[in-house]
Amino acid sequence: MNEPLVPRSPPGPDTKRERFSVRDLFILITGVGIALAVTRPIWMESYQQQGDDPIQVVPVVVRVIVAILSGLSFVGVPLLSARLTRRRTPWGPGKISWFSQGVAAWLLWPPIVFHQLPRSSGDMPWSSVCWLWGTPLMGLYMTAAILAGGWFGRRGRRRMRRSGREQFGLILSCLWACTGLYFLGLLYWIDLGGKR
Repeated sequence: MNEPLVPRSPPGPDTKRERFSVRDLFILITGVGIALAVTRPIWMESYQQQGDDPIQVVPVVVRVIVAILSGLSFVGVPLLSARLTRRRTPWGPGKISWFSQGVAAWLLWPPIVFHQLPRSSGDMPWSSVCWLWGTPLMGLYMTAAILAGGWFGRRGRRRMRRSGREQFGLILSCLWACTGLYFLGLLYWIDLGGKR
């Protein structure tokens, strides 16, 4: 019944180096600013199209929340990639989730930025719909996989000391999952409730 306690090893040099610094905090704040600037046409209240527009269905507050989470994820790609060149240590679920959500922003934002150029067409690009709806749902799927894999809690399969970046990635994954639950409920409400 009682499992023997596995002694935790003292934090290694990698764990100590991965604590958040003031510089990292400024990078995260910069990422949020970049995200709000890039996605401005999507979360601005003045953005209105036809009634069945998939972006207009989402309240403005939720669009801003997705933009903020995307900005935090966006800067995770360079922050985590910079560590790869120093020493190759395996990533935990928090870093994997943080990196994958950031890659979604890196891949889906270029058409949104291109749309804001003066010579672009007036239609909102489909990548904005994919970004707004897809990334929160992806966060829900990843967090469900992390939970199913036993990575949360004291009885997880991997008993290792988590670094600051790993913890932040897990917290960010949970925030994405909460947003994903909202979008999943919205999809059910639209499809099963016949609300179009």
